[in-house]
Amino acid sequence: MVRYMGIIRGAVVVISIIVFVMLMSFALSKDVYLVAGAVVVGVVILGLFAGLIGGIKLLPSLPSMSSLKNNDKKAVKLLVNDIKKAHKTIKIVSGTATSKVYGDKKVRNAFKEAIQKGVRIQIVVCNKIDLNKENIITELAEKGMIELYKPRKDKIPKNHFRVMDRISVYSEKEHKVDQQNRYSEKFDNFPNVASRFEEAFDNIITNSEMLYTK
Repeated sequence: MVRYMGIIRGAVVVISIIVFVMLMSFALSKDVYLVAGAVVVGVVILGLFAGLIGGIKLLPSLPSMSSLKNNDKKAVKLLVNDIKKAHKTIKIVSGTATSKVYGDKKVRNAFKEAIQKGVRIQIVVCNKIDLNKENIITELAEKGMIELYKPRKDKIPKNHFRVMDRISVYSEKEHKVDQQNRYSEKFDNFPNVASRFEEAFDNIITNSEMLYTK
């Protein structure tokens, strides 16, 4: 049903209009009482269809798979959007956490705003990170404002992902730094899917070392 939400919405609107017009056309050929009754029935039908449309909109968004150009600009945009989604927690499994992305002004501001909102931020960096380069996550981790982890060499996860508020997920298939495209999936309002990624993240943390511990 989720797959055809757009078609269902359009069909519901069209059907409601047709039914309303038919009722009005029939009623106008009769006396005033039938006209009034037809109007009431038409309003009720429209209300029911509107409720149905509203209910459909509350369903989870259709999961989407995308193939995007593997460049820093796209990575920054996607990361910022996900950070802004989070209101309670965000868990990130990243590759190299390159300074070209994590040193970007928009990313820096998004992280700082999230911290101000009280969002708990946990990040796992799978590959070697250059702690000497300008990077917002190393700065925040050093201050104890976020949790930064490095996995054991024999437990490095192949896929990277983000989980926001235990309900939304952004997941990337394994790719190389110089690969032309990166393939990803997005799940918004899918708590069952998010819970599985949360469990995977917790397993990664179990086999990781926390950096900048005091």
